[in-house]
Amino acid sequence: MGGVGVGHRLGGVDGQPVLVQLDAGLHVADVDGEGAPSFNAAVAAADPMALRWERRAWLGQTGRMATAYWINTFRSVRDPDRLAAYIELAGPALHAAGGRFLARGTPAHTFESGMRERTTLIEFDSVERAVAAYQSPGYQAALAALGDAAERDLRIIEGL
Repeated sequence: MGGVGVGHRLGGVDGQPVLVQLDAGLHVADVDGEGAPSFNAAVAAADPMALRWERRAWLGQTGRMATAYWINTFRSVRDPDRLAAYIELAGPALHAAGGRFLARGTPAHTFESGMRERTTLIEFDSVERAVAAYQSPGYQAALAALGDAAERDLRIIEGL
């Protein structure tokens, strides 16, 4: 399938955002009065974060927020009782903050150096909501209960 080149107009009118494609991905850029992208394509190709911020700006203008995913893996557990206490407190705190548990447990299969670690996947309406959930008093109480009983890897990523 052929891609849309930089500068090809997919939407937007008179200075409104348009979608352009670089490296097989759709990205958003503001347009100048001439209808051309207002970012330098060479700079954008060299700095993917520039395009990420353009996308965020467009999502903000349309009132849409990208969903966010909280991915938590447990690398090791030193104290199962404190882990159980954490789980009892964390679940309700994350639900109260708008989190929707999509998956939890050990992987059914692992590939390419994947590790069989307990993993939890939680969806939030936005990155900001996920970060607020982490910083909430309820979740901080869960972390205090866990203490150093587990080594974890927690990531919050923005959905597409």
